[in-house]
Amino acid sequence: MMEIYQVYAALDTLTNDYKSAYQHLRLQNDFQKKITQADRQKEMDKLEVIYQTKEKEKEIQLGKTTIQNRNKTLWIVSGISALLLLLAFWLFWLRSKLHKSNNRLNSLVKKKKIW
Repeated sequence: MMEIYQVYAALDTLTNDYKSAYQHLRLQNDFQKKITQADRQKEMDKLEVIYQTKEKEKEIQLGKTTIQNRNKTLWIVSGISALLLLLAFWLFWLRSKLHKSNNRLNSLVKKKKIW
């Protein structure tokens, strides 16, 4: 299309119709600006999509990291809870064993006093 305007401008110049030649050159210039502007807009849109994609990828990665950290924390808390529960059972067993030993010792002491 730009070439057509250029040809018209050249023909108008040859026929000494400078006003029409000027208008055709102006139309050519406007058309060129629109094409350049459209190309720039396409490039800007493309860059915007790339930027938004990168931002979403960052958000997704941050979400994954957060989930991984929560899972690690959950495993640690679960492990500590299990260890504390085992410790409580062990202490209860030890107390029970100590109580039985103490009862046997008391009964032996009572038997000895009786003798």
